[in-house]
Amino acid sequence: MKYPTKIFIYNELELKKADLIEELRQEGFIGIKNVPNFSEVYQSFFYAAREFMLLPEEEKNKYTPTNHYISGWSFGTETYNNLLDVYKGSYYANYPNIPNNIWPHLHNFKESYLGLSKLLFELALKVSVIVGCYSGPAAGIARMLYYVSPRREEIDSNPNWHGVHRDHSLFTCLCPAIYLSDGEIVQQPINTGLVIQGKEVVVEKDIVLLQVGEAAELISNGKITATDHFVKKSPPGYERYTFVLFLDAAPNVRIYSNITKYNDRYIPGMTYHEWSLAPFKKYHQ
Repeated sequence: MKYPTKIFIYNELELKKADLIEELRQEGFIGIKNVPNFSEVYQSFFYAAREFMLLPEEEKNKYTPTNHYISGWSFGTETYNNLLDVYKGSYYANYPNIPNNIWPHLHNFKESYLGLSKLLFELALKVSVIVGCYSGPAAGIARMLYYVSPRREEIDSNPNWHGVHRDHSLFTCLCPAIYLSDGEIVQQPINTGLVIQGKEVVVEKDIVLLQVGEAAELISNGKITATDHFVKKSPPGYERYTFVLFLDAAPNVRIYSNITKYNDRYIPGMTYHEWSLAPFKKYHQ
């Protein structure tokens, strides 16, 4: 089944508040069309990301942090269901830009990365305010994702590029994935890519995807719902690029909720910073 089934028009978001809340409660995920300048900004970043990925490995590794994975380049560092995602790379940066961000010495990488981050950050915050989830000080963590072409035996042993999980943030904005084969952009292969609640995500290239995170479910007391999702590997011969931005509350904001489903990590009154630490311990080696 193609997903999401509900596509909202950017200029009509405020008028569709009730529909937004209902869709985010039932599905935890929507598509948004006609976001101003999205296609141009995303295309500009994709070409910069492609230039970075074509660098020699030793050059890319110059931008790998030594103590954490929330800035710069990393590859094969996350574990889901006791399986290491050894064919997924990430380039993280904080938004707004901070001194700790790490930038490669490439034309237009930093500029296009921050431009796309700004667009997605403002969109996620706009939806958060409309649905009455969170309207206070916020920041974002942006992430370029690159999935290397798998080998057949690797698909058999682990069919997923990215293991099953929920995002811990308020919201996640996702760009539609771009697939390459032999260096050329191609259509998304069938039975591959992002899967949410057993439904394959296939959208047009001009649609931004927005997904509920666990923090938004907590803060809203379940008015909207975070959902499990994963990325299924393509057949051999395909690379996958995408870009996401996680919307975070200010670190000192305290979280109060009546929901008990996250009690393995959630303590009433904990700060957003404290809440954010648990997933990194869970998913990063």
